[in-house]
Amino acid sequence: MELDFSNPEALKELGEEIRKKRESIGWTQLTLAEKAGYSDKIIRNIEGGRKTRPSTLRHVCQAVGLPIETPTVNDNIIADAKYRSYNLNHFNEYIGIYSAFRRGLSHQINFLRTVYEISWSEKKRCLVFFEDHKYLSSDGRPIDHTQHGDIYISNEVGLLHLLTSEKGALRLVTLSKLRRPANILQGVVLTQIINAIHYSPAVAPIYLQKAYDVARRSELASLIGPISPAHEEYQSVAAHLEEVEREVVYFPPVSSLEPKVTRISARVSEPRREGTS
Repeated sequence: MELDFSNPEALKELGEEIRKKRESIGWTQLTLAEKAGYSDKIIRNIEGGRKTRPSTLRHVCQAVGLPIETPTVNDNIIADAKYRSYNLNHFNEYIGIYSAFRRGLSHQINFLRTVYEISWSEKKRCLVFFEDHKYLSSDGRPIDHTQHGDIYISNEVGLLHLLTSEKGALRLVTLSKLRRPANILQGVVLTQIINAIHYSPAVAPIYLQKAYDVARRSELASLIGPISPAHEEYQSVAAHLEEVEREVVYFPPVSSLEPKVTRISARVSEPRREGTS
């Protein structure tokens, strides 16, 4: 049969078929996991009907003895023209849960970790995202800047634009193509922050690291929040964000006569030579 990757019922039926086949040959989920080369948590997710990469489904079906052609993907799942008519089959690997890291906008000495989930919306006919940005501050105050929105993709250059539109306010996260084998998305977030008497544009580098063996955002919720210089991960996050600033997002020098501008590309930026525009 042909599996529509966006159809939860089809995934649930396949998961049930895999479970029945596994049990008929006397295998536990752990045994199947070892045979297929994945964790038992991945097997639980598949048998529970959760979205999984097509290649993973094929390997599991092959291991359990189901026809290899069973978990195929409909090549004709096209996003609505409003989102630039991208083919879902080209972006299946982007679906999943990510830990996201960026510089703080108001306190740039700190970094911030949030949790993203990218999924397909059959109703909207596009990829959508949800950013969990809820935690308790050091003094116990609840902080909640959770965001969600739609994903626009330019077929010409492959950049992903994650747009939040809430009560007239806009926030844009622009990401380059998925970097393999690390499975990292890199880019920039553009928003507005409030100062004493006005709002001002703010930009910050950001990267998203895909999380495997994670079925729900809630499994990473305890990690959300600021990363201070004393945090054990601070140096590694700093190094990666500096790489994003150096290779993906270009922040040119700022003088008193020229405004700050930002350039983002899907490939490594060349160093800017003096005297060029």
